[in-house]
Amino acid sequence: MIISSNHYVNLEATLFSGQCFRWISDPPWFYGVISNNLIKIREHPKGIEFFSTPTSETLLKDKIAEYFNLDENLDDIYSCINSDSRINTSIHLFQGMRILTQDPWECLISFICSSASNIKKIRRNIDSLTQYFGNKLYLDQQILNTFPTIQNIVEIDEDILRNLGLGYRSKYIKSTAQTILNQKIKIRTWENLNYQEGLDQLVYFKGIGDKIANCILLFSLNKKEAFPVDRWIEQILRNYYLTKSENKSLKTTASLRLWGMNHFGKYAGYANHYLFHYFRTQNK
Repeated sequence: MIISSNHYVNLEATLFSGQCFRWISDPPWFYGVISNNLIKIREHPKGIEFFSTPTSETLLKDKIAEYFNLDENLDDIYSCINSDSRINTSIHLFQGMRILTQDPWECLISFICSSASNIKKIRRNIDSLTQYFGNKLYLDQQILNTFPTIQNIVEIDEDILRNLGLGYRSKYIKSTAQTILNQKIKIRTWENLNYQEGLDQLVYFKGIGDKIANCILLFSLNKKEAFPVDRWIEQILRNYYLTKSENKSLKTTASLRLWGMNHFGKYAGYANHYLFHYFRTQNK
């Protein structure tokens, strides 16, 4: 099935820029799991083309469009953030890269796994989780697994998570799942909160600091002003954007994040991700 988009969709950049960790590339197709369905997707002159199992394409069409935010006008976003040569270059190189709206539970656990890690290891950790807990899905020659539920995590011992290679993150994953279940938290409803309210909810969980919370807000809760500050973004800000006095005074992740949000505006998250992907790929 084809879904139309008002702008070119750059699937390679979107799916492999560090905002999600479970997609597989088999050119020209990409395979991943959305809403417990195995999706086969590729770029199309009109937008994107996809197949799905077990749910039909007709029933999943709206969910796929939401996941890739196909209703967002990238030209409007670019006009808001394209304020300097670095942003301009990153837009030119990765034209069509979109911010996703992922499942908040999966995004939350994925970014807990990201703590003091790298993309290769994060993918390995999440693959271990899905292979242990998930149900197998088959399409063409690809076999992928569904993501573990909150109940799955609550019911197993922390030692099992450690044996899956999650290390010290195991206790945070376990405690987060337990808190969500015990307090009957509906994470998806946090999309209805404003940015600060969502941030306050997320940093309540052990193992989730300012950076990880902003990743979750940006990549699953539709808060495009969120501005995650990792070592790449901190280095970019300090080397190219901050004045000498600002470099001295802005010492915390939160202070750098606030500077970025104020500087780049309502689509600060897009500016952040384009800069992150550009500098990370240029320095490989």
